[in-house]
Amino acid sequence: MLDLLHQNRPFQALDIFNKQIQELGLDRTLVIFQKLASPDTVSWNTLLSGFKDNKDALSFACRMNHIGVAFDAVTYTTALAHCEDCEEFMFGTHQEGSYEVEAVSNFIEMIILGMKLDHVSFTNAVSACGHARNLGLGKQIHGLAVKRGHETHESVCNVLISTYSKCDQVKDAKLVFEGMVNRNVVSWTTMISISEEHAVSLFTDMRRDDVYPNEVTFVGLIHALCANNMVKEGETVHGLCIKSRFFQELVVANSFIIMYVKFESIQQEIKVFQETEDKVIISWNSLISWFTQNKM
Repeated sequence: MLDLLHQNRPFQALDIFNKQIQELGLDRTLVIFQKLASPDTVSWNTLLSGFKDNKDALSFACRMNHIGVAFDAVTYTTALAHCEDCEEFMFGTHQEGSYEVEAVSNFIEMIILGMKLDHVSFTNAVSACGHARNLGLGKQIHGLAVKRGHETHESVCNVLISTYSKCDQVKDAKLVFEGMVNRNVVSWTTMISISEEHAVSLFTDMRRDDVYPNEVTFVGLIHALCANNMVKEGETVHGLCIKSRFFQELVVANSFIIMYVKFESIQQEIKVFQETEDKVIISWNSLISWFTQNKM
C-alpha cells in the first residue's frame, strides 16, 4: 500500500486501505500500516482523506496525533472537513509550530473541549489561514462559521475578505463583502484595495454609507487611481485629503508624490513634496527618480 502512495497512485492505495478496514477493522489495519517502513505525513494524509465515515476519520486522526505524526495544513483541512458533519472532534493537537499552526490547533482544541465558538474564535482561525495563504483550510473554517451562524459578523467577514484576497480569490472576497449586513472602514478599505477598477465607486458608496475613511483607505484609493491613470480623480481625492486633514499623514502625502510621478505632473509633485513636513527616503527617492527619468 505504501509503495502505491510513493508511486503517486493514491486511489489504488485507498482502495486497498478501505478493503482492509472492512475486512480487518480499523485497529488491525492501522497496525499493518504502522509496520510499513517510515510512512510520512503525505501517506498518512492520503489515508485520512479516504475515510467515508466521519467518526472513523476522526479516530484515525486521533491515532495519528497520539503516535506523533506531524500534522500539516492538509491534515487540518481534511479533519475539519469531517468536523462540519460531525459535531465531535476527538483529538488534541499540541504540536509545536508556527503561529498559523498554533492558532488552528487552539481552534480545534476548543472544538474538542466542546467550548462555544464565537466570532473571535473564527476571526483568529481564519486570520491564521490568511497569513499562511491556506485557501483550503480557510474555506473549511468558513463553512463551519456558516454552520454556527457567525458568517455575517463584521470581524469574521473582514478576515474572510482578506484571506480570500491573499489567496487570489477576489470573486469569493466580493461575495463575502456583498453578504455583509454591516460594513465598517476595514471592510470598505480592503475591497477598495483589491478592486482597483471599482475603487472610486466603492469609495463613493462608502461615504454614502456614512463610513469615515482612514489613511489606509486613501493609500489604497490612490494606488488604484495610479493603476488606472485617473488624473482628474486623483486631483479630486488630493483636494479631499487636504480638506479632511488626511494630507498631514506621511503615508498619504508620499502616496500623492508617487501618484504625481506616475501622472508626470512635476509641478504638483514638487508642491506636495514641499508641503510634506516629515520627508522620508521614499519622498526623496520619488522626486529624484522623476528627475533622473526625465534627464533633468
